[in-house]
Amino acid sequence: MIEIEALGWVISIDPSAVLAPGMFLALIIALLSGFPVAFCLGGVGVIFALLGMLSGEIEPQFVTALPQRILGLMASFIASFNVDVPEETGHTSAPINFIL
Repeated sequence: MIEIEALGWVISIDPSAVLAPGMFLALIIALLSGFPVAFCLGGVGVIFALLGMLSGEIEPQFVTALPQRILGLMASFIASFNVDVPEETGHTSAPINFIL
Protein backbone atom coordinates (compact mmCIF):
# COMPACT_ATOMS: atom_id res chain seq x y z
CA MET A 1 0.00 0.00 0.00
CA ILE A 2 1.43 3.35 -1.03
CA GLU A 3 0.28 6.37 0.92
CA ILE A 4 0.73 9.92 -0.30
CA GLU A 5 0.05 12.83 2.03
CA ALA A 6 -0.65 16.23 0.50
CA LEU A 7 -2.44 19.27 1.92
CA GLY A 8 -3.69 17.31 4.92
CA TRP A 9 -5.18 14.54 2.79
CA VAL A 10 -3.88 10.98 2.69
CA ILE A 11 -4.23 9.11 -0.59
CA SER A 12 -3.76 5.33 -0.42
CA ILE A 13 -2.92 3.45 -3.62
CA ASP A 14 -2.75 -0.33 -3.91
CA PRO A 15 -0.12 -1.15 -6.60
CA SER A 16 -1.79 -4.44 -7.53
CA ALA A 17 -4.96 -2.54 -8.45
CA VAL A 18 -3.05 -0.09 -10.66
CA LEU A 19 -0.56 -2.36 -12.48
CA ALA A 20 -3.04 -4.29 -14.67
CA PRO A 21 -4.98 -1.29 -16.04
CA GLY A 22 -1.73 0.64 -16.37
CA MET A 23 -0.19 -2.20 -18.37
CA PHE A 24 -3.21 -2.29 -20.69
CA LEU A 25 -3.08 1.47 -21.26
CA ALA A 26 0.69 1.40 -21.81
CA LEU A 27 0.26 -1.38 -24.39
CA ILE A 28 -2.43 0.58 -26.26
CA ILE A 29 -0.25 3.71 -26.27
CA ALA A 30 2.80 1.74 -27.45
CA LEU A 31 0.81 0.07 -30.24
CA LEU A 32 -0.72 3.35 -31.39
CA SER A 33 2.73 4.94 -31.48
CA GLY A 34 3.62 2.69 -34.41
CA PHE A 35 6.10 0.25 -32.90
CA PRO A 36 5.92 -3.41 -34.01
CA VAL A 37 3.62 -5.58 -31.91
CA ALA A 38 6.37 -7.91 -30.70
CA PHE A 39 8.46 -5.02 -29.39
CA CYS A 40 5.42 -3.45 -27.72
CA LEU A 41 4.44 -6.68 -25.97
CA GLY A 42 8.00 -7.44 -24.87
CA GLY A 43 8.84 -3.91 -23.78
CA VAL A 44 5.64 -3.32 -21.83
CA GLY A 45 6.03 -6.72 -20.17
CA VAL A 46 9.60 -6.01 -19.07
CA ILE A 47 8.80 -2.50 -17.85
CA PHE A 48 5.83 -3.64 -15.79
CA ALA A 49 7.74 -6.65 -14.44
CA LEU A 50 10.35 -4.21 -13.14
CA LEU A 51 7.65 -1.94 -11.72
CA GLY A 52 6.02 -4.93 -10.05
CA MET A 53 9.33 -5.98 -8.51
CA LEU A 54 10.01 -2.44 -7.29
CA SER A 55 6.56 -2.20 -5.70
CA GLY A 56 6.88 -5.65 -4.11
CA GLU A 57 3.94 -7.21 -5.98
CA ILE A 58 6.08 -9.61 -8.06
CA GLU A 59 8.81 -11.75 -6.54
CA PRO A 60 12.17 -11.55 -8.38
CA GLN A 61 12.47 -15.38 -8.29
CA PHE A 62 9.41 -15.60 -10.54
CA VAL A 63 10.93 -13.33 -13.18
CA THR A 64 14.28 -15.15 -13.15
CA ALA A 65 12.50 -18.49 -13.74
CA LEU A 66 10.88 -17.31 -17.00
CA PRO A 67 13.91 -17.85 -19.31
CA GLN A 68 14.21 -21.47 -18.14
CA ARG A 69 10.52 -22.04 -18.87
CA ILE A 70 10.82 -20.53 -22.34
CA LEU A 71 13.91 -22.58 -23.21
CA GLY A 72 12.16 -25.71 -21.92
CA LEU A 73 9.24 -25.04 -24.26
CA MET A 74 11.56 -24.46 -27.18
CA ALA A 75 13.48 -27.67 -26.50
CA SER A 76 10.34 -29.79 -26.35
CA PHE A 77 8.89 -28.35 -29.54
CA ILE A 78 9.91 -31.25 -31.76
CA ALA A 79 7.84 -32.43 -34.70
CA SER A 80 7.89 -35.93 -36.07
CA PHE A 81 7.17 -36.60 -39.73
CA ASN A 82 7.03 -39.78 -41.80
CA VAL A 83 8.83 -39.44 -45.10
CA ASP A 84 7.69 -41.80 -47.85
CA VAL A 85 10.62 -43.12 -49.85
CA PRO A 86 9.87 -44.74 -53.20
CA GLU A 87 9.99 -48.57 -53.06
CA GLU A 88 12.42 -48.91 -55.99
CA THR A 89 15.21 -47.48 -53.82
CA GLY A 90 14.91 -50.41 -51.42
CA HIS A 91 14.43 -48.19 -48.39
CA THR A 92 11.35 -48.01 -46.22
CA SER A 93 9.79 -44.90 -44.79
CA ALA A 94 11.32 -43.78 -41.51
CA PRO A 95 10.33 -41.06 -39.08
CA ILE A 96 12.49 -37.97 -39.26
CA ASN A 97 12.66 -35.72 -36.21
CA PHE A 98 13.68 -32.10 -36.45
CA ILE A 99 13.13 -28.93 -34.51
CA LEU A 100 10.79 -26.42 -36.09
